[in-house]
Amino acid sequence: MSNPNFVSIPEGTSPSLVSSGSQPGNIYAQRRPAAILGGGPSLPKDLERLPKDCVLISVNDHAFHHCEPDVLVYQDNLVWAPAVAEVLKTFKGVVVTPQPESHVHLPKGWWDGNQSSCLATWYACWMDYDPVILCGMDCYQGPVKYCHPRPGFTHPIFKAPLEKHYELWANAFDKCQHPERITAMSGPLARVFGRYEYGKRSVGTYVRQPKLPMQKPAWLEKVRVRIENGEGA
Repeated sequence: MSNPNFVSIPEGTSPSLVSSGSQPGNIYAQRRPAAILGGGPSLPKDLERLPKDCVLISVNDHAFHHCEPDVLVYQDNLVWAPAVAEVLKTFKGVVVTPQPESHVHLPKGWWDGNQSSCLATWYACWMDYDPVILCGMDCYQGPVKYCHPRPGFTHPIFKAPLEKHYELWANAFDKCQHPERITAMSGPLARVFGRYEYGKRSVGTYVRQPKLPMQKPAWLEKVRVRIENGEGA
């Protein structure tokens, strides 16, 4: 059965240039600010500082505990995301996901960094929003992981060092359109994208480490030499 809210954007067309029409999937940007609402404990206070007319993009179900988002972004099959499935029962906004229930066709080259928060950020940049403000993005640092109770929940990402989060998010500079529009309201990612200040742009201080060329193992070099000398492998 086809999705009545499904939106397909012609290849190479900026979403901000597409007529909005009347479908709920067509909330196209007019250079409005957008907030990516993660699930970290900083989210409630970050919400208080957002500019007016900000498009609220929830990462999974987290933001629904504190506001009424306009867009819901998630990655997982709903079988593994019961909290998201519950939200979808009454949510009237735009759904963005690689799963079949998406309202928006994700074009070739979309990026998620294996995290819904990265997909939400990519989507906001692709939609031409400006600025794109990261909220509630605490990178699982500290004893409290979420802005709402999740008793008994644990995940390997809780143990990931902060540097790994920096490395992951730095890929946004290659994967997202207009990455200079991304900024952080608070938290560790301000080091990568700078901290949000109304009417200003700041730059993060994180320096991406160059990737070292892959070194061939010594044994492989010995094999190459033997072959060149006619000695066989």
